[in-house]
Amino acid sequence: MPRLSRRSLVLGATALAGCKRAALDAPLAKSTPLSASSHATIADWQALGRGLSGELIMPDHARFPSERLIHNARFDSARGPLAIVRCLDEREVQDVIAFARRFAIPIAARSGGHSYAGYSLGAGIVIDTAPMSRIAFADGNATVGAGALLVDVYDELARYGVSIPGGTCPSVGIAGLTLGGGMGVVGRKYGLTCDRLIAARVVTADGRVIACDDERDPDLYWALRGGGGGNFGVVTELSFRTYRLEALTTFRLTFRWADAARVVAAWQVWGPHAPDEVWSALGLSADGKSHELPEVELGGALIGKDLDVILRPLLEQIKREPISETRKTFAPREIVKGIADCEGLTISQCHKPGRTPEAKLTRSAFVASSDIYGGPLSEGGIETMLRNVAERQAAGQKGMVLLDALGGAINHVKSHETAFVHRNDHFTAQYLAGFPVGTEESVLAEADDWIQRLKVAMRGWSTGRAYQNYIDARLDDWRAAYYGDNYPRLAKVRAAYDPTRMFRFPQGID
Repeated sequence: MPRLSRRSLVLGATALAGCKRAALDAPLAKSTPLSASSHATIADWQALGRGLSGELIMPDHARFPSERLIHNARFDSARGPLAIVRCLDEREVQDVIAFARRFAIPIAARSGGHSYAGYSLGAGIVIDTAPMSRIAFADGNATVGAGALLVDVYDELARYGVSIPGGTCPSVGIAGLTLGGGMGVVGRKYGLTCDRLIAARVVTADGRVIACDDERDPDLYWALRGGGGGNFGVVTELSFRTYRLEALTTFRLTFRWADAARVVAAWQVWGPHAPDEVWSALGLSADGKSHELPEVELGGALIGKDLDVILRPLLEQIKREPISETRKTFAPREIVKGIADCEGLTISQCHKPGRTPEAKLTRSAFVASSDIYGGPLSEGGIETMLRNVAERQAAGQKGMVLLDALGGAINHVKSHETAFVHRNDHFTAQYLAGFPVGTEESVLAEADDWIQRLKVAMRGWSTGRAYQNYIDARLDDWRAAYYGDNYPRLAKVRAAYDPTRMFRFPQGID
């Protein structure tokens, strides 16, 4: 059966995402010390814990080894944090921030723990918003706690026949997804996740709770729509404008590698300009089996219209028949499992271990980076991309390129209207490789090096920009790559709401 998940589209059961372990060992961004206080004592930590209804989990706690785990297993042996605090409400977030400010301890906010560079693990105190996961719907709008996971948001809202645009990974936290933009399978029709954000509640570095929207603290509201997670405070609640669910048809076409150049050339023109109701992604995958050719898979989803009519212009341009084709139509209430790649599982099972007692999803180790393309690749660009994937396969090593179509509603918003600046582009590219838990660091580092070499090879065709939710610790000019001309305004917002840079990490707004 066709599934929408990037995992099933191109790498089977291997979870996809990326990061660079060295990011956790990098020094915190330089800034003026928060205070001249001494280190917190055991008594200080104990006093913090006594004031909480939630949990203070420190390294000597029995659950600390499991609670510190994030989505990417590459960080399992990394250093930090000093403590994890599972906050039940905004007051507890305020208490933890006050404690951190008193002792000059950096803070990382965690929703789903999916930071590509591992920044949701942090070196100081992790404020885990997972207990703050209430989801409510009224008058066409959804109010969602920052700790809610995407699969739970989809499932709860589907009870009312509505949803919000988002991605395909069920364990992604709603806060991180939204703050970085939020690309997904209905984005060309309904926009990014951040485009549907109408209000948010944030606990700032000075302990204030700010409810922001178009009229209240509008600069902060602007920054939260694509300015990246962890930069302006701890988001505790988000409100979204929903859309009405309709039947969704998913599809997957597989082509011979000999036809790869034709497929890429045709898709890169068709995908970004197809009707807004269709999203598509093209995967070029080396699975490490050197005796076989790489795979070319085209997957996507269609809202409402006739799929044959939609695909006909693409297939006529390719002039080659796919070697396999699968499709499935989901009724509105069934879409949640189709999107989240959880067919055959209950919603409770469609979680990572520790989130629910019945969780069945697994973790993996992975590396990744991204590019954004402002127009079609030339023949030389296509040849360069394909050659790198083919050489990877011939060497018996894993790696892939995943191209996601932009356009539609994503590009209907002007680049300065939200902090998400990538509004005039054609498609994104993820370069990534996934491995089983426990894979040696040398293997991961080699794959990461291949990704970086591929980025260099494609530099003549890419815009030089990158998607901030695919954050890459090795990206040098990340300010321009993630935020473009919006960076100066983001820096002003950061200075206004966190002048002492309590919320900081190697690629944090400065």
